[in-house]
Amino acid sequence: MDTKDILVIIAPVVVAFGVSFYNYHTGRKSRREDAAFKFKEERYAKILDKLYSAYVAESRSAEAKESFLSEFYEAWIYASDEVIINMNKFQELFTKYQPDVSSDKAQPAIGEIVLAMRKDLRQKTSLHNDAFVYWNILP
Repeated sequence: MDTKDILVIIAPVVVAFGVSFYNYHTGRKSRREDAAFKFKEERYAKILDKLYSAYVAESRSAEAKESFLSEFYEAWIYASDEVIINMNKFQELFTKYQPDVSSDKAQPAIGEIVLAMRKDLRQKTSLHNDAFVYWNILP
């Protein structure tokens, strides 16, 4: 058996191994990215739900505010810089006007948080902060 025959046998095996390794690596990276995206999406939804309960809902309570702040502090680990900055601005607004933040002051600040979250998850958005409004459908 000469070198040419050996290469004819080995080359397809090496190529198949290389393609398999590449597919495994890119598939694993994609699954990791999908899991990270899903994690952020779920946590951001939870933050917005707790934000509503703590500051917007008629039945807001100290426990709801504590729950929101707990989520907010955990967000320091995974949220983008822009999300954290806008959440801090909202907290400053609330602290300044406590106990009541009128909706004309709160809604734009909440909108900025949502906008930052959307940019973090989607990278681009054509919406502005005034597109995000909590609706009260109860009489």
